[in-house]
Amino acid sequence: MHCVVLSPGPHPPFLVTPKMENAVANKTFPAAADNKKSDKETCVATGQPQSSTIDRCDYGAEIENLDRLFQLILNEIDDDDDDERDTIVCFASDHGEMLGDHGDSGKTFPWQGSASVPMICKGPGIREGGVVERPVATLDLAATFLDYAKAQKPKGMTSTSLRSILENDDDSNYRKFVSSGLQSVAFNESLPQNSNKGYAWRMVVCVLI
Repeated sequence: MHCVVLSPGPHPPFLVTPKMENAVANKTFPAAADNKKSDKETCVATGQPQSSTIDRCDYGAEIENLDRLFQLILNEIDDDDDDERDTIVCFASDHGEMLGDHGDSGKTFPWQGSASVPMICKGPGIREGGVVERPVATLDLAATFLDYAKAQKPKGMTSTSLRSILENDDDSNYRKFVSSGLQSVAFNESLPQNSNKGYAWRMVVCVLI
């Protein structure tokens, strides 16, 4: 069985409850990168529900809350011996948040804060404590789950299994590069330079061999 658990956050407007706010109270977040107008931010608890458009403390509060909710799911799996023996769990995000880096917010440019996202997997056969330094693509989770389920990929599917990387740190059969992109109009529509219609970028990250 394949189960997907989704969350709408962290995403503006950040809806932060007093309990979530208390989780990051007195924690200090670093200043945004390449932004002279940004300074480090120490979180305080007001005790009142609040909403903001962009705020490092509110973003951190939603991350802490997601961690708490995700732990509840892991606890259910770990409490069931059958589930623990045959369940692969992967945690990932579709994109990051600039949070003021380079004076920007959201995901409109391929900077580290926007394009680099977490991907953590656990389960039978996966190396405990293993760290993968090379870039991988979240789209390859589909083929990974099919691989573990001993199922065939549909014809034409370009997703590539991460299983050998997760288990043996072997990327010999994996992609030599990963690519990403974002465009505010249809991908078959080109945007002229200095267009006011929106944003468009492509990024390729190569693996040095």
